[in-house]
Amino acid sequence: MSKLSNQKLLKQIGIAMKDDRLSNSHRNLYLALLLCWKEQLFPMQIKITRKDLMHRSNICSSSTYHLAINRLIHLRYIQYIPSYDPYQGSIAQLLNT
Repeated sequence: MSKLSNQKLLKQIGIAMKDDRLSNSHRNLYLALLLCWKEQLFPMQIKITRKDLMHRSNICSSSTYHLAINRLIHLRYIQYIPSYDPYQGSIAQLLNT
């Protein structure tokens, strides 16, 4: 992993932690997305599944997950392209990275 990628990751974490508009559920979900981004070696778009993100972010309710992901979209933290196929996974793009 390059030093530049680490700096981008830390910058995004810092931005999310300082944003008063985000609750703990939003932050945990965003951190889970950042972890997926890192594990997939920092691509422009990442493949995600609701089940995996809910597990990583410790969100138990699918309604809480959907509220949190929609809030992240609304606040322009991510772009999200749902697939509606649990085996294929959806696509997310982290904005401002």
